Amino acid sequence: MLLDLSPRLDEMQQSVVESIVQTTFPGVNSTWEWLSQGGGRVDRLSLWVGALASSEIHRCVRMGTKHVIAS
Repeated sequence: MLLDLSPRLDEMQQSVVESIVQTTFPGVNSTWEWLSQGGGRVDRLSLWVGALASSEIHRCVRMGTKHVIAS
């Protein structure tokens, strides 16, 4: 499952989302992803849950116009 969330969620709101996911699907793996296309801001925030989650709890991806610049 992939939750596409507002990049403006604060830490408290992210904790609420994470609590809901863990209550609904106990023990499921999840990965927070912040995506930036430059300009010094986060453009997307998503929570990858279950089979979509990676072994990391969080990752930040910086995209260029055609490819990933850094992860």
